[in-house]
Amino acid sequence: MNTNNEILRVEKLKEYFRSNGNNIVKAVDNISFNIFEGETFGLVGESGCGKSTTGRTIIQLYRPTSGKIYFNGVDLSTIHSKKDWLQFRRDVQMIYQDPYASLNPRKKVRDIIAEGIKVHGLSKNKDDCDEQVNELLMTVGLNSDHANRYPHELSGGQRQRIGIARALSVRPKFIICDEPISALDVSIQAQIVNLLKKLQKEKHLTYLFIAHDLSMVKYISNRIGVMYQGKLVELGNAKEIYQFPLHPYTESLLSAIPLPDPDYERQRNRIVFNNLVQTETSQLREIIPGHYVYCDIADIPAYQKKYQLLLSDSTKEG
Repeated sequence: MNTNNEILRVEKLKEYFRSNGNNIVKAVDNISFNIFEGETFGLVGESGCGKSTTGRTIIQLYRPTSGKIYFNGVDLSTIHSKKDWLQFRRDVQMIYQDPYASLNPRKKVRDIIAEGIKVHGLSKNKDDCDEQVNELLMTVGLNSDHANRYPHELSGGQRQRIGIARALSVRPKFIICDEPISALDVSIQAQIVNLLKKLQKEKHLTYLFIAHDLSMVKYISNRIGVMYQGKLVELGNAKEIYQFPLHPYTESLLSAIPLPDPDYERQRNRIVFNNLVQTETSQLREIIPGHYVYCDIADIPAYQKKYQLLLSDSTKEG
């Protein structure tokens, strides 16, 4: 991770939708964060919290209600030319949650992966394009035989590997992974996450990794943002968020993670989070360097004290 090079910055992003006439759904409600080159930024929260909407707004599948999104220092709202949008579409790719629904069932794997190569003019001729497709298949752990198959002939894990190969085909800089493992068997999830980590190192990629499983997000991420009802309620280093959760909602998420210990599971105390306390001045505030919590300014001393207590308990256990 290169903390000197900020690849993405989101400022006061809002994404509101109308539902049942005049009802306003605040899917993303005034959030701000940044992502550095080579980093994996995890975005975690329960279903409906706005994390996937955030990813889709960043890639411009939705246009923001308000706020700014900067990619490599460029405000996306200032991009107007077809050429510049095409470059953005090449630089920023997405891996989707459902590996079957995101693939055209009428196309062979070869054509699915080759589509981006052709659109962006990245091959010299058909043979070169076919060679690139075969190399991409090898890169994601498949082989050239898969190129002639249709999506329905592949397993869920294989289909997601095709989705990854398709994203890689245009040589992107930044990939939004929108719950890429939630539809897969547990045994396959680890394989896909390890593949993503390997590709990141080899190809110098930056990820926004969206998921609801905090333990998996911690494994792959450098930093984590926790979302609840459209707001970022906690943000910080992955290890810190996991070991020293400060916001009650983060504590609730962590308390729900099952462990392979029957005795522990029988006695486990699940923390129930009921409501987000907020005032007109509530916002994401820095509690300790690099660790932020959504709160009022008057709440900062209490959170700082809580952090010190958690740190002290951790030191005693260690």
